[in-house]
Amino acid sequence: MSRSGKRLERRYKESTQLLVERSTAGPIGSTHLATVTSLSGETTAVRWFFFDEYSERAALEFGRQMATDEQYKEAYDSREVEWATVADVYGEFARQIMGIFVDAGVFPVGAENLKTCPVTETQYRICEPVYSRIMSLVESGTPFSRREWDTLYYDSIESARIAARELSTRQ
Repeated sequence: MSRSGKRLERRYKESTQLLVERSTAGPIGSTHLATVTSLSGETTAVRWFFFDEYSERAALEFGRQMATDEQYKEAYDSREVEWATVADVYGEFARQIMGIFVDAGVFPVGAENLKTCPVTETQYRICEPVYSRIMSLVESGTPFSRREWDTLYYDSIESARIAARELSTRQ
């Protein structure tokens, strides 16, 4: 996938910098990558934004919190921040979906333009509802019920297998 578009850079304090780039190189649905680094260049935090989640305000708040809020940094390190929990659960799911398409020999082309890429469009159609459901459960503090997760997961995996098979026969 590719990285392109404008960059957002911000320096916090005298020791921390935030860089945000448009990027679709992460899990399915990733749109932006925010990286917090020390001025010596050491990466201290990374956050992917997915689907319609990105806003400049959210990215700047992430950078500010990583630079100035020790409790937030600890929560980030232990993956207790809501967005990190969502990203961890969703990221694993998205990698499995991508694996199904790769195993079928179907690869996204032109991922920056979903209208011209049936593979990417199909992956988004399968993954975005799962991402939204994970986000709503985490935000509400509702624990994942095993039954709900199994249904969501297996239905989506089966949809991906069917779609990947269909797309592989068109190539």
